[in-house]
Amino acid sequence: MTVYRVFDIAIACGFPLTGLPVLQRQTPSWRVDTATGTIPEHAIEWIHHWTTAQGDEVMACARHGYKYLLRFSGLASFSIDFEQRQISVFAETACPEYTLAHLLIDQVIPRVLGHMGRVALHASAVELADGQAIAFTGVSGRGKSTLATAFFRAGYRLLSDDCLLLEKRDGTVYAMASYASLRLWADSAQAVGEEEKARGGRYTEMAHYSKKRQLLFDQAHAPTVPRWVKLNRLYILEDSPAGVDSSLVWISPVGGMASTMALIGSSFTLDVVSETSIRRGFDTVQQVAGGVTVKRLAYPRNYGALPEVIAAVRQDQHP
Repeated sequence: MTVYRVFDIAIACGFPLTGLPVLQRQTPSWRVDTATGTIPEHAIEWIHHWTTAQGDEVMACARHGYKYLLRFSGLASFSIDFEQRQISVFAETACPEYTLAHLLIDQVIPRVLGHMGRVALHASAVELADGQAIAFTGVSGRGKSTLATAFFRAGYRLLSDDCLLLEKRDGTVYAMASYASLRLWADSAQAVGEEEKARGGRYTEMAHYSKKRQLLFDQAHAPTVPRWVKLNRLYILEDSPAGVDSSLVWISPVGGMASTMALIGSSFTLDVVSETSIRRGFDTVQQVAGGVTVKRLAYPRNYGALPEVIAAVRQDQHP
């Protein structure tokens, strides 16, 4: 098995996790293996199902004994043993390893960390010139990756386009990315140009079931090694509110309980029915929300407006 770093943990995995730093001579805190056979149905207690607007299941979570099971419909199931720090992967026949890697890194591990009482936020982020980070979160498809790409092209250091681990220390919130990457639809990849390839990046398939392309960086050219960075601002991407010109960039503060609820809505969770898990997650997120400035951000949905968005966000850092 090869040992990789994702966030601040080391995991040993039997299939390639492209894009993650490889660690030498380090004992892993989690192990991932591929399993054969099936999990007995009588031992499974399904507790939640995530579905599309049409009612089709995308993901489901179950308990089986003292373990949890995450099932990605038609792709794979991941059995999670928190006592042994072991993840067993039951893959469907047609599911390739790079899709398994995507599900593990971008879905399973963040939910594992969330269940362990940490805040794993579905967000993109870049690092500013002063060494602090800004992050963007919001509903899927709202433009988190596109904004991260625009800032990256403008010279900012890329942290992540999908997930951030947040931690509050001495009243300050710090962020750590899982790994540096950009996931873009074909039109976005074309709009931002080909220059990223010349900066040590290469486009690959993200998963066999998606048309998104993923820009990964080899370690010699990685924009950053994952590390803790002070989080200066968190922007929630939204549509322009009533009465605001949708052709303009709009930034507005979010305070109090609204900040907490915004973070909860963007957090990766595993057990969404256990009262203990829910309360622990709420308390942790509430602490983090009280340590960072949270604002709403709306902007025109066209690529030509991206320089204006960057300028407005820069101005918001130094009003």
